Parts: sequence; C-alpha cells; structure tokens
Amino acid sequence: MTSLKDTQVLAGVREVLHENGFERGETPSEWGTKDRSAFVFEDEYSIVGAVLYSTCDELIHDWPHDQDALSSKISEHFGRGEAKSSDGYLVLMTSGLPEDEQREALTRIRYDTSRLRKLVATGEDLSHKNDIAKLLLPVLPLEIGGSDDVPSSGLDELPSLLDLPEEATRVLIDAYREQAPLLEALHDYTQNR
Repeated sequence: MTSLKDTQVLAGVREVLHENGFERGETPSEWGTKDRSAFVFEDEYSIVGAVLYSTCDELIHDWPHDQDALSSKISEHFGRGEAKSSDGYLVLMTSGLPEDEQREALTRIRYDTSRLRKLVATGEDLSHKNDIAKLLLPVLPLEIGGSDDVPSSGLDELPSLLDLPEEATRVLIDAYREQAPLLEALHDYTQNR
C-alpha cells in the first residue's frame, strides 16, 4: 500500500478546507503545538486544527498536548456561548502505517469526543488525494443536490410520494401550512373540480 507523502497530505488538507470556505488561522507557534507541521483553519461556525505526525507512535503519545493547546486557544478567543467555542475539531494525521498493537489506541482516540472532536488518519487511510476530503467530511459544509429546484421541506416532496392525486395532496399541504381545516380544504377542492 502506498500512502500520500507528508507534503501531499498537508497541501491537500489546506486545499480542501480553503475550497470549503475555511480561512487560515494561527501558526503552530501561536497555537502552542510542538515543533511539527500544524495549522488552524476556521470558518463562520467552527475551528479546525490539523497536525501531521511523523509516526503513529508519535500521534498516539503526543495528541493530548496538541488538544490542550488548541482547546486553550479556543477558550482564549471565544466565550462559552459562541458557536465556535463548542465546535472545534482536531485532525490528527500521519503517513505512517500502524502496527497491530496501535490500532486499538487509534480507535480510542477517534471515539474520544472530550474537549474536541478528533478525526484520525494514518497512511492506510491516506493513499489517495480523495481520501483527504473523506477524512474532512465531518467539518465540511453539507452539499445540497445540484438542482436549483430543491424542495424547501419534506412536505414539498410528499405529493410525488403518495399514491393520491398530486393536486389534492398539494391542496392539503397548503391548508396545513395555513393552519386551515384540512377536511374543509379537501371538500372545497372536490366541489370545485
């Protein structure tokens, strides 16, 4: 298995975040991480700190320090009530391949949601550029289908799903939205047909 090189991982993460509206934040020295490749991005709603470790062992042993540093920075800049104060992500990556005995520790880190949500990827997870976007999916904005004709609610799709005349269903939905009596709206519809 071939994994991406460290420079490809870092460039890919920066590119994906930037393309999705995130702006570059503090440098690693301002953030307080150890001497390694790290950066912070933020958008209107969240803060994403990303750290690239040399090996899986380094990731497993050093991530708590980087979490503390990012949590402290978030606390310094945002109050408890602000959205960003509770929407922080720590992306922990290495191009190294995990040993069998390291897999359990990596899984524990992935499921540890204390303080920040953690996204973890090793060389096994980062073998292609598309893998970076998959890793970052939890922090990226949701994409709504490519159509401009997106329903405003599930009610708008209801007429096409029911085995009833579409026009009658729309009459009922309109009455529901207007908080008008449903049976009366249906009665008027059938009388005027």
